[in-house]
Amino acid sequence: MKSITKQLAVVACGALLLAGCATTPHAKAWEYKTVVTENQDGLNQLNSLGKDGWVLVGFTFTPMKQTGLNDEYHYVFKRLQK
Repeated sequence: MKSITKQLAVVACGALLLAGCATTPHAKAWEYKTVVTENQDGLNQLNSLGKDGWVLVGFTFTPMKQTGLNDEYHYVFKRLQK
């Protein structure tokens, strides 16, 4: 009789642990911002975004010299929604 009680207790504890592991945590809401500059002198703007909680998550560089246009720097930022 004692072994059945122990087995039931182990099964119950295991089920509770698995149920807790299977639940999804609360999803976080993110907001995104894209900044395009024609040179790398936008450092003050980028630093200001960092102070406001924005985190750089992507960057691309588009050389435009062949077309006579200025080069473009594209920055993608995200932060937790307020």
